[in-house]
Amino acid sequence: MKTLYLDFETYSELDIKAVGSYKYLEHHSTRIVCVGYTWDEYSEATVSWNSGFNPFSDFIQCLKEADVLVAHNAEFDAEVVRRFLVPDIPKEKWRCTMVMSRIAGFPGKLSRAAEAVGLEHQKMGGIDRLMKKFCTPQVQQQLGFDEQEDIDLFSRYCRFDVLACRDLYRALSGVVSVDWASWVTHWEINSRGIPIDEGFCEAASELSACGHDCVVDRLYRALGRKPAPASMKAFLEVKGYHPETGGIDDIRRAITDEDAEIKEIVNLYEVHQEKSTLKYKVGLNMLCTDNRVRGSYMYEGTQTGRYSSYGLQIHNMKKSDATSIKAEALAIKTRFDALEPQSICLMNSEAVSEQMKELGEGVRHMIRAPKGKRLLVSDMSSIEPRITLALTGDPRLHDVIVGGHDVYKVFAAAFFRVPEDQVSKDQRDFVKPLVLGFNYGGGIQAAAKVSKGISSDDAKAAVSAYRALYPVVAGAWKGLDNLLRYKVTTDTYEEAFLAPLKRSVTLCLKSWLGGKAALIVRLPSGREIVYREFRNSEQGFGYVYTSREGKVASLYGSKLFNNIVQGIAYDLLAYSLNELERLPGVDTVMHVHDEVVCEVHTDEVFEHALEVADIMCRNPSWATGIRRDASISVTKRYAKL
Repeated sequence: MKTLYLDFETYSELDIKAVGSYKYLEHHSTRIVCVGYTWDEYSEATVSWNSGFNPFSDFIQCLKEADVLVAHNAEFDAEVVRRFLVPDIPKEKWRCTMVMSRIAGFPGKLSRAAEAVGLEHQKMGGIDRLMKKFCTPQVQQQLGFDEQEDIDLFSRYCRFDVLACRDLYRALSGVVSVDWASWVTHWEINSRGIPIDEGFCEAASELSACGHDCVVDRLYRALGRKPAPASMKAFLEVKGYHPETGGIDDIRRAITDEDAEIKEIVNLYEVHQEKSTLKYKVGLNMLCTDNRVRGSYMYEGTQTGRYSSYGLQIHNMKKSDATSIKAEALAIKTRFDALEPQSICLMNSEAVSEQMKELGEGVRHMIRAPKGKRLLVSDMSSIEPRITLALTGDPRLHDVIVGGHDVYKVFAAAFFRVPEDQVSKDQRDFVKPLVLGFNYGGGIQAAAKVSKGISSDDAKAAVSAYRALYPVVAGAWKGLDNLLRYKVTTDTYEEAFLAPLKRSVTLCLKSWLGGKAALIVRLPSGREIVYREFRNSEQGFGYVYTSREGKVASLYGSKLFNNIVQGIAYDLLAYSLNELERLPGVDTVMHVHDEVVCEVHTDEVFEHALEVADIMCRNPSWATGIRRDASISVTKRYAKL
């Protein structure tokens, strides 16, 4: 099997960090500067520059001969190949060392991964000047190829990149296992793109920009300086209030009366700290020519394997009521058409705050199905409690889920002391983050963090109520602590849970690349979570490991339980995404945590709704024992169910 390693350097007038790789590559100014490449059996790499007649002919022939193509951040390099050189290379041929590195617990950046693994070839440093010269627009000079010394140095840099990529691939190939089919599915969704309502986005962006300027101006006049946590804290202390920090939650807790002036300033400061409306501008920056935002997802983005976001950050969009989609979208567009955006500055502070809040809650609505299509939104209902039940077998949790009860309503009924059928939507929404936090050992501080306005006594009562309600779940955290302390000592897998799952979760210690041990958690799917450089904490209690970013992170029973549940939730989502990708007429364009958003033709909505819901409830063979359920809705604009 012939394996080709490659790395491109490109030029563009656009900043790839600002616009994303897909918009960057479709821009008319973008071109290949050079490519470095080598085969498995070669000791050196070749660099081919974009100069002369048919400059990449030899490289194109190599692309056609290769059975496997390897690059670091291969999604970008593959898109370069598709757009500029060979359009029809199957995605299945590609392998990505950035993905492999992250799975192994190492940094995603090639230079840091090479250093952490201890590779023979390292990335060259000190070439910032050359990157600017060859890859970005030059104001004072034209890009030329007559400065041979710079060309030779940049070529050497490209060769080292390719050789470092090859070293990393060889080092990791026998160490980590990658579900490349799921990676290809991720890539398909990334390249398909999220449909954006450009007109709505432009209107909301201009309104929010003017509103933000107005808020900053009013706060500056009140505080006497630029609004920031430190200046806000100092201002309140002069007024007789003493928040612990300049964070909005601490400030809210410190305000003990209804002083109208203070209330107005705090409301404006909260609007200033809220960054949701910036997503309109980011969406416009990343918008491709067909009104889609592409490349929003990072595969293996977190320690547990779950996705994280690039650019638009779709995982932390503010929640908005699905019933208000049309009203909010229409209100924002109508206000823009009827008023000059600058007229926001004439509003009173309360109206400005309300305006900005509405804009923040309307962010999801800029995602809109194209003409003739609808969005099918399906969510794996209460998936974390359901996985918790499968792991622990807690009898009370079993009765709640098997009995068809809503986990969050059950706890709300206990917390608010009302019958379950009388729990309001606001009460359910209030306790949901509490339940999710308590499921992983969260205490009083965690309760205060996720539920604004909860008193210390109520937080303490809530913690006690949850642990009394689900004692077996609470016991699982302690069990994992004991397992870490006494049993995870050899290369032999030790059983962690006697669960009704077909396969158990197991843990072990292994020698790892870089010379230190790693804690390996094998999930029921067979996928592994790696905690690199696992060791006792220097503080004398608990355990720590080195994160992908190179920071020291703590690990204890309840956190490990959280990671296991989150990891299994990701595996279920990945399985569903793979299944949906095989469904004709259904195009997955988004997924947010445990929710998928599919694009379908309007006249096929109900046919596909049943198929999507069925897939979202369907278990892979390893997940026997997880009682899955799913909700489904049809919408023109995206909203949280």
